[in-house]
Amino acid sequence: MNIDKTISSDHKWFYNLDGLRFLAAVLVILGHIEIIKRDFNLPSLYHYNFFTNAGPLAVTFFFVLSGFLISYLLMQEQQKKELVNKRIDLLGFYRKRILRIWPLYYVLVLLTFLVFPHIIFFQYPGYQNNFLSTNSDALLLYLTFCPNLSGYLYGVVLFLGQIWSLGVEEFFYLFFPIGLHFVSTKNNLRYFLVLIIASITLTAVSKFWCSAGDPNLSLGCIYISRYRIYAFALGALAAYSYIKMQNNSLILKNKKVLASTGYVLLLLSAVMLIGGVTFSSLTHPVYAFIFAFLIFSITISNTKIAFLNNRVIVYFGKISYGIYMLHPLAIFICMRLFYFDTGNNFLDVVIFDAMSIVIVIFFAIISYTFLEKPFLRMRKR
Repeated sequence: MNIDKTISSDHKWFYNLDGLRFLAAVLVILGHIEIIKRDFNLPSLYHYNFFTNAGPLAVTFFFVLSGFLISYLLMQEQQKKELVNKRIDLLGFYRKRILRIWPLYYVLVLLTFLVFPHIIFFQYPGYQNNFLSTNSDALLLYLTFCPNLSGYLYGVVLFLGQIWSLGVEEFFYLFFPIGLHFVSTKNNLRYFLVLIIASITLTAVSKFWCSAGDPNLSLGCIYISRYRIYAFALGALAAYSYIKMQNNSLILKNKKVLASTGYVLLLLSAVMLIGGVTFSSLTHPVYAFIFAFLIFSITISNTKIAFLNNRVIVYFGKISYGIYMLHPLAIFICMRLFYFDTGNNFLDVVIFDAMSIVIVIFFAIISYTFLEKPFLRMRKR
């Protein structure tokens, strides 16, 4: 959700991916609107499978996409460095990730803990969870990218509920490049397969393990269910396949078939998400596989879907990190200023959801222009 530009190393766009990233961000927003309504004791549609599942599955898509893009860039560098007997520049990688992720992350965390609790507008006593917090221990955990542990120990803070996934991504960014640093290109496939198999196995075992209901296992269950390393690894596998097969004669002859496959997978994903289709404990692994195959199909075939490559949609995808990070704040402001309890009237729901999306896009544009972009420029120096 925070790879800023979906381009290959030769500066050609990976078509569609920015548009897909924006649509995934919208799914997260729609789900969180209903969660926030519920937690404010207002009429909510969260009991419908679409709102329950679409947001978490959209985050799984973000994980797969991050795995694809990060792995693609790292493997491109890995191939070039091996030609001169060198390894991946880990410090350079971490510097770029820090400059992309940390500025907005820390601004939001500090505002939530140090500023918002002292502004009357942001004080809402009816919220069921930890609405605003000045807990210094919780703040310390957020500052060290441990939002999941903070949520477990001290409860979820409204404006920071979405940040759990940043803790997961930072963990992936920490260890995954180190593996590629020490693994040669000929062993990349083995590395990715080990991650996929080990992560899915651990997830399956934890489901059985956690079903015992022992409260001492709760923290471990939370971490294992959220740290979907298989999703990143499946994205990495898609990137590996793209690099290995992009000039394959069989692939070149069957680009239309692959393009059609991409369209089918995109339609299938949409139907399954809208219909709230799940697969018990295998829901996220199944969707992660579909997402990885979708990304591979539309990139290897160079498919260009008009709507996903519209200039406005591409720009929204470009600023999707800000959309993702700031949407709870935007939803809350909309609720305070514009929400009227009229039940779950369809037209009212659509108007409020559209208003929330417009406001969060506005916030994201401001964030990208004045906060994120100056740090992005520093990455090029």
